[in-house]
Amino acid sequence: MNPRTSGRGAALRLALALLLAVSWAPRSALAAPSPEEFVKFYVVAVAYGGQPEQLPSIAERLLGDRNRATELFDMNKGRPQPAGGNLTDIGTLRPGWYLVLPWDALGTGVRYGALPVTPPAAPPPDIAPASGTPTPSTSGAPARREGCTASAAASRPGTNWGQVRLAPEVAWDRSRGADVLVALVDSGVDTQVSALAGRVAPGADMVTGAANGNVDCTGSGTALAGIIAGGTNGNGAAVGVAPEAEILPVRVVDNADRATPDDVASGITVAVSAGAGVIALGGVTNPADEVVADAIADAAEHDVVVIIAAPAGPSAQPASPGPASTAQLAPGAASTSPPAAGVLRVGGVGAEGQLAAQYRPGSVDVVAPGIDVASVGAAGTGAVVGSGTEYAVAFVAGAAALVRAAFPTMNAADVARQLTLTAAPVGPAGDAGTAEDSRYGAGMIDLAAAVAEPLAGDAGGIPFGGDPALWSLAALGGLALALVAAILWRLRARGWREAAAADDDVDGRPEESAAQTVMPRWPAGVADEDR
Repeated sequence: MNPRTSGRGAALRLALALLLAVSWAPRSALAAPSPEEFVKFYVVAVAYGGQPEQLPSIAERLLGDRNRATELFDMNKGRPQPAGGNLTDIGTLRPGWYLVLPWDALGTGVRYGALPVTPPAAPPPDIAPASGTPTPSTSGAPARREGCTASAAASRPGTNWGQVRLAPEVAWDRSRGADVLVALVDSGVDTQVSALAGRVAPGADMVTGAANGNVDCTGSGTALAGIIAGGTNGNGAAVGVAPEAEILPVRVVDNADRATPDDVASGITVAVSAGAGVIALGGVTNPADEVVADAIADAAEHDVVVIIAAPAGPSAQPASPGPASTAQLAPGAASTSPPAAGVLRVGGVGAEGQLAAQYRPGSVDVVAPGIDVASVGAAGTGAVVGSGTEYAVAFVAGAAALVRAAFPTMNAADVARQLTLTAAPVGPAGDAGTAEDSRYGAGMIDLAAAVAEPLAGDAGGIPFGGDPALWSLAALGGLALALVAAILWRLRARGWREAAAADDDVDGRPEESAAQTVMPRWPAGVADEDR
């Protein structure tokens, strides 16, 4: 057998074996993380409004129709309950049972996630019907904070439909926003709120010049911080989109409802200097102010994702924050010009798709929940519910933190594009492509899709979603190919040497003699340069 052929065959067999070893790696390492089945569910309370819980009343409250009690019964009958027993009679419910709900269920007590396999520590107590009038917290009147001339107003508990709709839990297998600093330019953040414990950096106070933004006189910034990275609100419902992100509170107002442009611009500059990866501008800011627009553009140029409220109101001076923006816009002026790369203009929507403000077509990049959304309140106010585009800004800021944590080397412009490309069309007609529905931009942000795989620009430097197992497989495959290449190179080199040795001996003569026998004999008198 020819040794050269045999050696190459062995190398090919080795290459095949190594590649098979890689392909036979556990499939669980190659597959994307698949969480348990997530559902909407409800924990049966001891009572509601003083009356025992019944399927018809639950259907009326959460689905808007008592007749859908039969649907609830069919979805839950016969399933063993962790608390014992199972649903066999439409008229019999036990406190502590879990009821799986249809996807259109909304209201107090609706939860989203994997159906628990253990009973609740205690069934929910008697639930008081929600009222349209704000009610004070059971803990008493909100305490007046130092530096505030008024206390943050108490509010009524609200539904967490926004969190349920976006379902951040589905994205948490891939990203929870770890190591991302989100600067919140608003009224400060109350760090005494338990849901924000360990999630808030010192920040800065542009009003007093203090090196701390932990005073919130209005409660606005605290509520927005809860949506971005909070734990649970006063009702025990999870509210934070990116629970492992860190909030940098930049306080630009005390008791006023509008910050000065200089304070906002300075706050943005402070956030950039502090290393923020995301900046969210609250409702007290006006991104259309010239000095603010310039600061936004500068932040984007420094690779910071900036989330701002989409302009609403009459059109005036069509300009937008960007490197070339020099025109000063009146408050509320609408803009349809594209913003600087890395800047996202956000619109707010309600549970039925209604807009939180009258946005002009072309002035919105994406939308997020912004009407009747639940969050945490400043100390003493408990859970709150609020409406406004600033709440949608907070949701998108949390989403940007998830993307930055999932793809750490993805730049700000690509993070903004990632959120836009993965958004789901929404609107009255369910089609974001019509002229009317362009007020919704690309649509509702989709957290799970945004962190699933990079779609904007390059791969963000983190292929496989940062999964260590997949990185190990990639390294193994690269090592195998490098080893095979080295073996084949050595065999080729040996083949060349064998061929050279064979050519060195032509009829038993050395290479020089052989060369002399085949070189042409030039006639005498032919110059070297003519040969």
